[in-house]
Amino acid sequence: KQLYAATNGSRMVMHTIIDNGVACTTYANGAKVYVNHTNSAFNDESIGISVDPMGYLICESEGSGNE
Repeated sequence: KQLYAATNGSRMVMHTIIDNGVACTTYANGAKVYVNHTNSAFNDESIGISVDPMGYLICESEGSGNE
């Protein structure tokens, strides 16, 4: 439900592997979903994200007011 609200039926425009076992999917509305398929937490201070082991993080587009 939370993912659908963030992507709002928007199409996927990019899928990037940002680290071993960690991927980022970007949607046309600017939302990004980071998925960590590893057993270790993933942190990237350069983009300001932290994803729990075997978890995901939804970052809504800047214009949405929900980031």
